[in-house]
Amino acid sequence: MKQRMPKTLAPIFLVLSVFIIGLAFNNPVFACECHKRNNFEQEFDFSKAVFVGEVVEIDKSKPDAIVTFEVKKMWKGAKSETMVVRTNNQGKACGYVFRQGEQYLVYAYDEGMLRTSICTRTAEVKSAAEDLKELN
Repeated sequence: MKQRMPKTLAPIFLVLSVFIIGLAFNNPVFACECHKRNNFEQEFDFSKAVFVGEVVEIDKSKPDAIVTFEVKKMWKGAKSETMVVRTNNQGKACGYVFRQGEQYLVYAYDEGMLRTSICTRTAEVKSAAEDLKELN
């Protein structure tokens, strides 16, 4: 004779199962943690390049998204018509999500290549009025 699970335990078992499965697929080890955002002066000093650019290409085929910008204005860094910046492209790992055709104020730091993340002051131009005022 088979034993059946009491009807009162079935909902509890279901909730626990969903919770455990959720933990398995939502690994907090990869979660983004930004410490307090730098003020303008700190971010500018820390950055290797600071510029406004329009996204002309995004390559998301690697763990890092490789974003190519047409530079509109440059305040810091090597003068160039285009800049290539990398940002993490995996889940919750602090990568900045850029959209092709949009303009951004980019603060890029150097880790052997230019990089940015959501932990920097990088922002869409339409949201960066305060920083742009400081830069100009």
